[in-house]
Amino acid sequence: MRNEYNFCIVFTEPLSDIELTKALCKGEEFAFSILFKRYYGTLCQFAFRYSQDKQEAEEIVSEVFMVIWQKRSSLSISVSLKSYLYACVRNCCLKKLKTNRKADLELSDELPETSLNPFEQLQRNEIQRDLTNVIDLLPARCKEVFLLCKVDGLKHKEIAALLEISERTVEQHMAHALEFLRKKLLLKKRYFN
Repeated sequence: MRNEYNFCIVFTEPLSDIELTKALCKGEEFAFSILFKRYYGTLCQFAFRYSQDKQEAEEIVSEVFMVIWQKRSSLSISVSLKSYLYACVRNCCLKKLKTNRKADLELSDELPETSLNPFEQLQRNEIQRDLTNVIDLLPARCKEVFLLCKVDGLKHKEIAALLEISERTVEQHMAHALEFLRKKLLLKKRYFN
């Protein structure tokens, strides 16, 4: 008598992230599906903290998963899979914020200020250019913290969570940035007066 039942492998224990990573690198679709179901929701919540837009957060996370699937055979994850995913989403969010900030600045440069006369407009543009040039001289992390605070309007606590640093470090970066800007702009003012 022949057994007519077809058996399939059933996982009784959930796969660990290490096992998922190995299976994903081999191109196993089931691993990608498990990975997606396991982390999609929490990554969207994480991305929402940056974007404050549910649809944009979902697009960012979907884009991260798409890139992971496309590069699955060459993935090299040296940290935990969870940390890797969060870092990818954070980096994608920061890139999106930077792109949005540039677009906002370009738009604000294009909009004429009707209440200013030409001389005032010229002064305003010059001050804005000087400020931008001095901000560009800040050390990379200090500049990032300053822009997240002053341009994006994030609170110190939000910046600390976003950049995975302490609030005290954020405060130190802000103090350094403000002191640096004050000195550079005062020096420039004295030079031209």
